[in-house]
Amino acid sequence: EPQTTVIHNPADGNKESSESANTTIEDEDVRARKQEIIKVTEQLIEAINNGDFEAYTKICDPALTSFEPEALGNLVEGTEFHRFYFENGKDRPDMLVSRFKVSC
Repeated sequence: EPQTTVIHNPADGNKESSESANTTIEDEDVRARKQEIIKVTEQLIEAINNGDFEAYTKICDPALTSFEPEALGNLVEGTEFHRFYFENGKDRPDMLVSRFKVSC
């Protein structure tokens, strides 16, 4: 059973629970992790918008899997399948962006 330690601060008369202090640290960790996820997601979107397959592959797990409509129900493994969209979508950025709304 978790124990709670109450700390009395005579300078301001406030009491603080060590449990709440730990929660605050955990909340900060969660916020930092969320910010990191947002940052990487923005980088992924930028790579797609710019048609930058190299940047895309640096962000994505090389063993990623997906079910793509073009694969007719077959499981697609790796990023090579997506290379087609990067190579053929350079002249049509709208194709890349609309294609990857579902995949990424």
